[in-house]
Amino acid sequence: MSYFLSQQSLDHEERGELVTMVLDVFQHWGVPKEAQPVLLGLPEKTAPRTLLKYQQGSPFPNEADFIAHAEIILKIYRAVQTLFPGNANMANYWMSTDSYQFNNHCPLEVMYQQGLAGMQEVLDHINGDSW
Repeated sequence: MSYFLSQQSLDHEERGELVTMVLDVFQHWGVPKEAQPVLLGLPEKTAPRTLLKYQQGSPFPNEADFIAHAEIILKIYRAVQTLFPGNANMANYWMSTDSYQFNNHCPLEVMYQQGLAGMQEVLDHINGDSW
């Protein structure tokens, strides 16, 4: 997974693989289709079906933004799995459950509303950097 993220530019196949990985994460977390483009750093009005075009290799509007969003999403996914080893359902549930640590919002809501800053806040919390 991480070999994509150290590169500045992705080729056609790598873009498709990366989108597939992130969409799989979204499926595990139960992210609504309309929220997926925003979490990937795409404009809010982006149609969910547009992700299929990107998955098939169409170039992203701003590839650097996409890579930054995809990278942190995958880091969060891996980190939250370590919170609940052997219990993927609980890890996925945690992402959509309101928490006092996030002012009674769920981590996904923080990520959606605050973009990369919110994603970093969630990752920092999981890693214990914000305690």
